[in-house]
Amino acid sequence: MGVNFGASLYDVEGKFPAGVTETSPYGAPAFRLENISSSATNYQDVIFEFAENSGMQMVIAHFPASSSAAVYQQLQNSFGPPSSSGGLNPSDASTVEASWQMVNGSAVLFSGPYHRLTIIGRDGGTLKPDIRLRDTDVPLAQ
Repeated sequence: MGVNFGASLYDVEGKFPAGVTETSPYGAPAFRLENISSSATNYQDVIFEFAENSGMQMVIAHFPASSSAAVYQQLQNSFGPPSSSGGLNPSDASTVEASWQMVNGSAVLFSGPYHRLTIIGRDGGTLKPDIRLRDTDVPLAQ
């Protein structure tokens, strides 16, 4: 979406004036966008989180259950096979949990059951607790 790791909250607010500033469940500054389209996928929300002294270091995006296969395929096309993956049925993206570890220290996490895509910058380790805390409003796939 054109936001780089290290960007300030001010930079993101300027790029997306329709978004809302908030505090993450774990206490980090965050910025939320609702109903966003990116790469042919409609996301219910996209949340940018900011680490102290490192700027934007994590993006969490929730997508509709019906988009699980498309999002997972797009990740495989972009990054190749995941570094790790598992799930009840590997051929059904809605059951897959997968991750890609990048050489620059960042990571991409896909969760079909939680309809979530997370991208973590190399300095985003302190933000990881927010990933599961933000899933409380997202129902599991049936």
